[in-house]
Amino acid sequence: MRGNYEQSESLFTLYKEMSKGFNMPVYNCIGNHDLFAIYEESPESEDHPDYKYGMWERHFGDTYYSFDHKGWHFITLNSLDVTENKRYQGIFHEKQLVWLKEDIAKVNKSTPIIITTHIPMICTYSQLNGSEGSRTVNNASEVFKILEGHNLKLVLQGHIHWKEYGFINDRFHFLTGGSIAGNGWKGRRHNTKEGFVKIRVSGSDFSWEYVDHGWEAERLKLAENHI
Repeated sequence: MRGNYEQSESLFTLYKEMSKGFNMPVYNCIGNHDLFAIYEESPESEDHPDYKYGMWERHFGDTYYSFDHKGWHFITLNSLDVTENKRYQGIFHEKQLVWLKEDIAKVNKSTPIIITTHIPMICTYSQLNGSEGSRTVNNASEVFKILEGHNLKLVLQGHIHWKEYGFINDRFHFLTGGSIAGNGWKGRRHNTKEGFVKIRVSGSDFSWEYVDHGWEAERLKLAENHI
């Protein structure tokens, strides 16, 4: 977000190389830290070809897309845009909503659907912590309206390093994942263990678990050894 072309390019390249280690397809979802040079302090301007979504698109293609796999329809959405004062915001822009209407029109209403988005579409963080503002996509309701009448099963989301699960009025489930890095590799954030969500899909249903990858214990062990 703060620009620096060489450093940003090296991180995208490193991630792509590391992803080759997975013996399976990898589908990526754009997050706020993937928006290139959007902050005021960036040495690169809005005229740079990689500005905002540009670097992502050059490396990974479209920032929103869909695909089918074993009878399920997967939709990856771009929940980010840039404000006039050069900050990021959670919003689904109009062009994407038009695309989503066209995409979902081709999907049988009985087909189970999973949405993946970075900024949460639904979240209780603000209510639970009494914080001002929103931790969710401003116009998430527009997506739910478009998918009304379809078999939306699950919304996958992240961003706030917060683990949360919900089931909305017998209609669909949502999962907010924690963070591999926790609080920037300095322990937990919001008391959420450093880890990731693992989901198993079977037939027309799914199950999930949160996997604590053990870095916190390893970090504490390393700290003890230095005392």
